[in-house]
Amino acid sequence: MAKSSASGKSKMANLSGTSPSPRTPPPMSSCQMGVESRSTKPVNMKFALSKIRLACNNLVTKTIKKQPPIWPQTHSVWKAVVFLTVILLGIVLILSFWSSKSIRTSMRLSAGWSHTCFINDLGRVLCWGNNGSGQLGDGTFTSRSAPVPVTGLDAQAIAISAGKYFTCALTTVGGVKCWGANDVGQLGNAVSEWSSPLPVTIHGLEEDKIQSISAGGSHACALTQTGKVKCWGFNGRGQLGMGRESKFESVTEITQLNENIISIAAGAEHTCALTRNGTVTCWGDNQFGQLGDGTNERRPLPVDVIGLPPAVAISAGKNHTCAISHNKKVYCWGDNRYGQLGNGATEVSSRPVETLDLIKVILIDVGGQHSCALTGDHRLACWGFNRFGQLGNGKNADSKIPSSVPSISRPILEIAAGGEHTCAWLGHEKIICWGSNSFGQLGNGSTAQQHLPVNVLP
Repeated sequence: MAKSSASGKSKMANLSGTSPSPRTPPPMSSCQMGVESRSTKPVNMKFALSKIRLACNNLVTKTIKKQPPIWPQTHSVWKAVVFLTVILLGIVLILSFWSSKSIRTSMRLSAGWSHTCFINDLGRVLCWGNNGSGQLGDGTFTSRSAPVPVTGLDAQAIAISAGKYFTCALTTVGGVKCWGANDVGQLGNAVSEWSSPLPVTIHGLEEDKIQSISAGGSHACALTQTGKVKCWGFNGRGQLGMGRESKFESVTEITQLNENIISIAAGAEHTCALTRNGTVTCWGDNQFGQLGDGTNERRPLPVDVIGLPPAVAISAGKNHTCAISHNKKVYCWGDNRYGQLGNGATEVSSRPVETLDLIKVILIDVGGQHSCALTGDHRLACWGFNRFGQLGNGKNADSKIPSSVPSISRPILEIAAGGEHTCAWLGHEKIICWGSNSFGQLGNGSTAQQHLPVNVLP
């Protein structure tokens, strides 16, 4: 569903999607790998490549000084997927930094309740699935079973986040654009019964340098480069963290948070943030203990998660939340009626419990009532609700422990858990999806549900 945020910086966008841990990219040698280019005019490639190397070196030099003290000095905890969009001499470059043992973040692929969006190699957003509220952004309200381009983005996208029935993108110029449902202010402007099938600018963020966004059920949040969190939309459960509950709020800063926030994750009606020292704090609805504070009391102000080891990544779903700890284990809390906490039980837990059978986890994403994680040895495992095959194991029985997704022949770069479906990006614009497909959210040209991965149409 709404996943953790993706982050970006001005001239060279340093992105994260499920936004975890350190902001330090891999060494320059990795920076020079995995470069894909699209050129619009003849260029001196030797000169261009020298500039790319210089830019990468500057990025490493600049960010390595800001590395949080909690993370050890090792490449294995560096942000592993850094999506850089560089416009240089007519070349649009996307540089992906990753290694099989690094903590990764999702930024180019995001799954909503019943739609999916992806940023291609040119920085264009493609969406497919349910479009009843205009959440595909193609100017219509027609659902699509194959990818269609978003219309009206005035700049390349560097981060995407799909909410329940709306979608938001962060662009290369630092602006946040959203489209889709707006019945409770999801688009950040005046509440309207009318959805917008085209992107609109989120006002109230113009003076900020936004580094990450996260769209939830009917609200969204943005994280600034100075560590401030600003949210908008539905606030009926206190999910905007303002100390009050209301139907709608325009963009407002959460003043109770310190300025050491490095990641945000918006769930259905709750929100969580990760601090530089590894603490996770949450607010909003808490009916199932999804705030992790040991209670079931709704919290309109941030409260710390109790009993969680220092975390490096977070993800919020419908009524549960998960985190990757500093030692690469997974801890989850909240609703567990379908086994979505992965601890072998179905009892709801208002405190973190360790997910079983997972080690060296590098990526986590939480969906409606299921969860998925990727390990350093390329194992993708999902657990929880499986009526529609969203666990991808070829079955439709729920699983209380992680169940491996078979038949994936290439390394996975990103995962996206939606309401009742799941997708994975394998690089080079190759995407696979599985699970519910009633609106075409698997993007394979049909509406038949799939219990095993299928290819998204190009």
